[in-house]
Amino acid sequence: MSGRQPVVTGVGAVWSGGESAAELARAIREGPRGTSTAPCESTAAARAEGEARQEFGPGTRGIRGFDLSRHVPSVKSYIDRTSALALAATHIALSDAGLLEPASRRGRELGLAYATQWGCLDSMELFYAKLRGANPRFAPPLPFSHSYANSPASIVSIEFGLRGHHIVFSTGRTSAAWALLGAADAVTRGRAEAIACAGSDSLSRAAFAHYQARGRLPPGDRSGDGSGADRFLLSEGAGCLVIESGEFARERGASARAAVLGAGAATGGSTAAALAEASREALLRAGLLPGDVRAGVGTAAHRSGREAEAEALELALELPPEKARGLYSSAGTILGETMGASATLAAAAVCAGGAPMPALVLCAELEEDGAAASAVAILLGPCEGT
Repeated sequence: MSGRQPVVTGVGAVWSGGESAAELARAIREGPRGTSTAPCESTAAARAEGEARQEFGPGTRGIRGFDLSRHVPSVKSYIDRTSALALAATHIALSDAGLLEPASRRGRELGLAYATQWGCLDSMELFYAKLRGANPRFAPPLPFSHSYANSPASIVSIEFGLRGHHIVFSTGRTSAAWALLGAADAVTRGRAEAIACAGSDSLSRAAFAHYQARGRLPPGDRSGDGSGADRFLLSEGAGCLVIESGEFARERGASARAAVLGAGAATGGSTAAALAEASREALLRAGLLPGDVRAGVGTAAHRSGREAEAEALELALELPPEKARGLYSSAGTILGETMGASATLAAAAVCAGGAPMPALVLCAELEEDGAAASAVAILLGPCEGT
């Protein structure tokens, strides 16, 4: 582990199939490869179906039986679900990294890079429902303080004593990918020795209405692809990776699961072209050749998105289509659409053995007319000497 090389020493995942990054990794590793399989057809999703929450309507799959007290028993008062998911994933990741207790941090301040697409819509809705009522004076102040997109970051920081470098990303479904990029950059530049990089989003009536109005959800057949290539199962979840400098990890005797070798971003053009450009940038920053990449793990939960991710590998790695598809799998096939948490969940799964490394983690905005507003690629690789 070189001095400022960002390495991943802990991972956490909370998703519709459980609370284990290793289980998610296994589901991706053993699940379908390629681009056409709908989320509900996967083995993991089928197991999770019995635990599904369906109160939002067809086309959703939530986390049933989630109990924050198993991870953070100190939280007794009101807390938004998006914040609760972030707390659980961060607790798991910090425990995995051996950095949960302040004494384990050797006097260093841990930071936080937090990501969410929608923030705390349940709390916002609860507050405004009362505000619009007959007597606005009875609007509850506590949910209001929990309703901001950065509220989960504040709650996580307070709970785990994260007082170092902080940044919050709310940039659509690529939010967690930008958080990973930002966390790795902060470590590389010496702005932080260790950062918990977390992303979370939860099911809400507002998010459901948004995707339903855009025709993204299946009309009732419970198929992730529904009647078109742009439909998906809407889900929820949280992922967290502890990213620290190789020097700090070595100092405290921590084992690294992976190294963040490089990252890239691009905007405009087709989704496949933007992802390919981002992937080339990640390879350039890592000093690797296209032939060094052993896998590409996407985040798309809909067929057209998976096709764009596989095409991006074809373009970036200069491979024939069939070979590129052989390297490709999608965490979205297992997870469904987990919105702003997508990239941290996919990256956590790769670090837990979900794909051979070096591996590209691909994340793009939901395309409109085939164009990507932004695309990010994160290159994860094995860490020598661990």
